[in-house]
Amino acid sequence: MIVLGLGVCHSAMYAPQAAFFAELFGTRMRDSGASFGYQVTGVIVGGFTPLAATALLGSGGGDAWPGAVHMAVFAAITLVTVHLARAEGDSHSPREGKPSMTTLPPISKFPQVDHDDATGELAAVYDDIHSTLRLPWVAFAIRVMSQFPAFVPDAWRALRPLISTRYAEAGADLIRQASIIPGPPPPDPRPKLLAAGWTEDDLARLHRSLDALNYGNPKYLILITAWNEAWHERAAGSPRNALSGPDAALLPYGLPDGVDKFDLIDPDTATPDVQELLRRVRDLALHHGPASDYRVLAAWPDFLEIAIEDVLAPVALTAEYDETARRIRAIARDHVAGFPAVGGVSRRSMDATFTGIESAGLTGLLFMYNRFIADITIAIIRLKQAFDGPDSATENKFPT
Repeated sequence: MIVLGLGVCHSAMYAPQAAFFAELFGTRMRDSGASFGYQVTGVIVGGFTPLAATALLGSGGGDAWPGAVHMAVFAAITLVTVHLARAEGDSHSPREGKPSMTTLPPISKFPQVDHDDATGELAAVYDDIHSTLRLPWVAFAIRVMSQFPAFVPDAWRALRPLISTRYAEAGADLIRQASIIPGPPPPDPRPKLLAAGWTEDDLARLHRSLDALNYGNPKYLILITAWNEAWHERAAGSPRNALSGPDAALLPYGLPDGVDKFDLIDPDTATPDVQELLRRVRDLALHHGPASDYRVLAAWPDFLEIAIEDVLAPVALTAEYDETARRIRAIARDHVAGFPAVGGVSRRSMDATFTGIESAGLTGLLFMYNRFIADITIAIIRLKQAFDGPDSATENKFPT
């Protein structure tokens, strides 16, 4: 029995013990935690056990059963604590000592300055962007780049008189018309939505949001293209270009009639099922965060799920999608080159404002969002196409 106990039972317990103790603690306290726990309990429990066993043996008149009960009680305590310790230990990453990815929410909000958090000059710029572009949201790209405080106000001042013209509006119309992915049309989501209990009023509200998003995304592609081209001192407008006639006319200031500012679902406070949808739609195009458009559409989780599975997933990352994105980015660059002035600020002009790391960060963001906004423009037009066909999806629903 001694050979069986020490050779088999004790070895079976002792073999996984080192890994078990290590996984109970994060890397910042693993050595101290495992050592302290092991050594202190060894002194307290192991040191007093012979005395306790002797006392129990004496109290039992020489019978062994009190000692056996003693061991059984400690075995039961061990089973319970091992179970509880594993449940707690599983919530720690063995690499970082932080909660593991499986215990974190599916997604979190990418760092940005939301409209409600903007103050002072930046808040005024956000309001002016709403009214000048006639759009119910400030683009994800702008909110992220607003973490570089001087850039967005300066770049907006340069672009504002240009993007408020009918010439810029015409460029957005060209982008919209070129944003249909070639190939079979997407399936109509209405049968599934109606089967899920949607009413015609529900569909109408969704359509109004899609129309506003499709109106705005091409305009934001013009904006980010102008800022990106100006940053690199490429063809971002020239005084040699003169706008005249209808092209030079200014758009009305303010949101179109019947359009209210969007409420964007916050990924940090959304329900777990909505967080998972936002993660899936982000990962579908290998993006860094869910676009504002999807934070708007997350108000209708059942529609967003259908949109992801039936409309977007079959074409995401395909050659046809990429070629469509390349085409509309080229249209945006050509149109920006026709501005009568430079529609942004250059990196060299802001050398005194930004550190090298900040300049590099902005360069990466401008490059990334030039592609990101093109992707989203195509995606949301495809969602509208699924309902009403390509002509309706590419139509400017808020002409002036």
